[in-house]
Amino acid sequence: MSMRTLLQDVRSALTSYDDLTALLPASKITFARRPQRDQMPGITFSVGNVEYDETKQDYAAATTYRVDITIFGESADQCTEIHDEVKNAMLAVDNDEFTVRIFDERYFVDVDNNHQAYVSAQWQRME
Repeated sequence: MSMRTLLQDVRSALTSYDDLTALLPASKITFARRPQRDQMPGITFSVGNVEYDETKQDYAAATTYRVDITIFGESADQCTEIHDEVKNAMLAVDNDEFTVRIFDERYFVDVDNNHQAYVSAQWQRME
């Protein structure tokens, strides 16, 4: 899988998960950036560290992608509700090439009272 295909699959996994899009429209789920004054809630996603298993000859088979998903919300309740559905969307991924598991999650509020939650998911090639 190329990184380009991975990003398309991640967006598709998020935007096609009905319980998530019931909380915010698919148009608010974007790659990497969102406008500074964009109305919340919103979600961005990007590729974090990529790991390679040096014991495998085929680079594609050796690749594990980390996908970082950031949730922006106006309140703790809103942000954590979306956060839970992002996790569910990642755990529901049905992909012939990769298994997906939750790697990490965080939550904080910045000085401007913007609530942010993070979900990191590993997309690991199946053997």
